[in-house]
Amino acid sequence: MLYTDADTELAAYVRTHFDDDLNALSGPATRVFVVERPTDWRTAKRYWRGHLEPELYRTLSMTRWLNWRPYDRQGAYEIADFMGLDRALLPCLVFFQPTGRSPAEAEKVVFRIEDVSVGSFRSLFGGIAAALRPLRGTSVLSLQEEMYAEEVVANELFEEWFAEVQRQDPEWWRKKPLPARPEPSPQTALSILAATGRAADAEAFARVRAAADAIKGRLSTVQSSHADQAHRFINCRVVVTSGAAVSENFIFQG
Repeated sequence: MLYTDADTELAAYVRTHFDDDLNALSGPATRVFVVERPTDWRTAKRYWRGHLEPELYRTLSMTRWLNWRPYDRQGAYEIADFMGLDRALLPCLVFFQPTGRSPAEAEKVVFRIEDVSVGSFRSLFGGIAAALRPLRGTSVLSLQEEMYAEEVVANELFEEWFAEVQRQDPEWWRKKPLPARPEPSPQTALSILAATGRAADAEAFARVRAAADAIKGRLSTVQSSHADQAHRFINCRVVVTSGAAVSENFIFQG
């Protein structure tokens, strides 16, 4: 899932609904990778303080959800170019065909995210789950084995990083704050993701590709129905000039 720091509504939705919607709706056969930038926590929190309500900001800050922030537009566009995506498709959810080719060369199925709502994500992931339903019940053991293997690899990568920190600065533990884990190259990570996967991934990708038009049709229906509803103002700033006539009613909370 790729978006920019201008897509604050989507970035906030990822943080508030990752477990109960994105993780649950995507199911056991699909994993969602969110492309964001690890950064200095002061810089990240400064960004989020300007885009979240104070109560939500405090809650997410305590759960460490604000240690990351979306890439700025230039950075996100560079990643899109590396992935072979049209910049106009952002924000979007991208499926890669599991091959040994680079992300730009690999075949992709792209779902543009035009409406950030529970209904839209239910429609999107519901359609994907329906396309993958024949694969269910046959890969539980292999999925568990792969998750364990990924955990082993993650631990090995952490140990390599920790050893490098020790090598560069043996007295690191005396300093505060602790040294930040070096930022991985998103291009490297995406190349690894595009080139690896279970044997069933190729069949799963083919099923999603075949159902893509139907899924997009359902998604556009949900989005158009939301467009017909009353206006929604998210993270808006209302400025009323002194002495001006106001013809709208506003309710302020917070």
